[in-house]
Amino acid sequence: MTIGRNDPCPCGSGKKYKKCCLEKHAAEERAKAQTATQAAAEARRAQEEAAHAQREQAAREWKERQPPLEPLPDIDPKPAPKEPDWPPLSEADQGLVAAWWKEVGPVYTEKKQEKKREGQAAWLLQRTLEFLEQQPRLFRHLYLHDEFLFELGGALARAGRLDDYLALLRRLRREQPDTYLQCFGYYDHDLIAEAIRSGRREEIQIYLDLFKQHPAKHVDQLADVVDLLAWRGLEKELQELLTAMAQPVFDSPEVLAGGFGLLWLTHLAVFPFFEAGDDSPEAVDRLCQAALAVGYLDESNPDNAKCFRRQLRLAFLPPSEAGLDLKKPQEQWFRHDVAWSFTGWARRNKGLPWTSARFLADALQDYWGWKEEKKKGASPFRLNEAQLDHYLAQRCRNLFWLHGVRAVTTIQAFHYFTDYLVAHGYFDAADARRLQAGGARLFETVRGAVDVCDPAYRICPTYDALIAAPTPG
Repeated sequence: MTIGRNDPCPCGSGKKYKKCCLEKHAAEERAKAQTATQAAAEARRAQEEAAHAQREQAAREWKERQPPLEPLPDIDPKPAPKEPDWPPLSEADQGLVAAWWKEVGPVYTEKKQEKKREGQAAWLLQRTLEFLEQQPRLFRHLYLHDEFLFELGGALARAGRLDDYLALLRRLRREQPDTYLQCFGYYDHDLIAEAIRSGRREEIQIYLDLFKQHPAKHVDQLADVVDLLAWRGLEKELQELLTAMAQPVFDSPEVLAGGFGLLWLTHLAVFPFFEAGDDSPEAVDRLCQAALAVGYLDESNPDNAKCFRRQLRLAFLPPSEAGLDLKKPQEQWFRHDVAWSFTGWARRNKGLPWTSARFLADALQDYWGWKEEKKKGASPFRLNEAQLDHYLAQRCRNLFWLHGVRAVTTIQAFHYFTDYLVAHGYFDAADARRLQAGGARLFETVRGAVDVCDPAYRICPTYDALIAAPTPG
C-alpha cells in the first residue's frame, strides 16, 4: 500500500506521515538498496575472478601442449648498406663523374619559377642522356637512382613530358641494369601502369621479372602492382606474378603483413567455382581443396566448407535468395556478406572480371569499417558524400600526396554500390544519382591532390572512364 506524504502516519501517532515516519522508512529503503547493490557487485567480482582463473588455466594448458620453439637463427646486427658496393673508380674516372655533377648540380638544386621548369627539366634530361651515351661504363657511379631520377620524372611530368621520362626508364632498364635494380620497384610500377593505360598488355610480363626475382626488395611497390593488376582485371598476369612471389613474401622476415599475395592467389583459385555457381557438396569440396592448396587458409578449421558455400551463394544469388536482408544489419558478418554479394553482382551486371569486382568490394569494406560510427540508426554503408570526402582525405593519404589508385577505386566502388542498392530495393534511383554526383565531384577534387606521376588519372582520366568496365583484353 502506498502512503501519501500528507496521510496519517500508520504508526498511530496522529501526525502526518511526512512529519513522523517518512524519513525513517526512506532510510530503511536506502539501506536495503545499498545492501543489494553491494551484494550484486560482490557477485560480479566473484564471477569475473572465476572467469579470469579459468582463462589463465586454459592458457597454461594450451602453452603446455605447444611444441618447443625452434631457436632463432643468428641475425647480423649490421644494417644493409645504403649504396651498392660497386668497385672504386680511378682518379681520372672520378674526375669525369665530378665534372658532370659540377655542371648539373647547380641547375638540379636551383629553385625555378613555374614557367622555367620545363626548360630546366629538358636540360637535365639532355645532360643525362649525353652522359649515358658518352660514358655508359661510368653512368652508375652518378648514383642517380637515389633521388635524381625521381625528381627528374616529376619535373618532366609537370612539364607534360612524362613519355620522355618513361622512355629514359626503358633505356636504363636495358642498358644500365645495375642502376635500374637499385629502385626497380618504383620504375617498373610506372612502366606497368603505362602499359595498362596504353593497352600494351604484352609489355606487362616483361616488367614483372624483377619483382619475381627480388620479391621482398620493394614490397610496397609490389603490393601497388598487385593492386593495379587486380583492379584492371589482368588475371593472367596477376596469377603469374603471385605464383612466383606470394610465398616468398609471406615467408620473408623482412616483410610485415606479407599475406596479400597468398590471399589473392586464394581468390583466384575459387573464382572459377563462383563463376559456375554450383553449391553442391561435391563442388564445394573441390572448391575447398583448391583454396587450401594455396596454403593461406587454416586446414584444420572445420568451418571452411561452410564459409565457402556461404560466399559462393552470396556471390551467385540475389541477396533475398541467399538469405541476406540489406536493411537488417544484425549479424556480425553482415558487411562481409554484403561485400561478397556485391562482388558477384558487379561480375554479372557490370561485366567486371572477378578480380576487379573483388578489389572494389575490398575497398568498400575498408571504407565501411574506417572510423565506424556508433550512432544508433547510422547507415552501415556510410552513404554520405561528406564521410566519403573525409575518408579519402585521411585514409588515402600517402605522406604528402593522396594515393590516387586507392582514392579513385573507392569512388568507383561507391558509385557501383549505389547501383547495387537500387537493384535490390534499398533506395530509389534518385538517391543513387545524388550520391553519384557527389562521387563525381570528389573525383575532380582528388585529381589536384595526387602526385603528378600517380597512374590513377592516366588510366582513368575522366569520371565516365572510371565507372566504365575495364577492358583487359
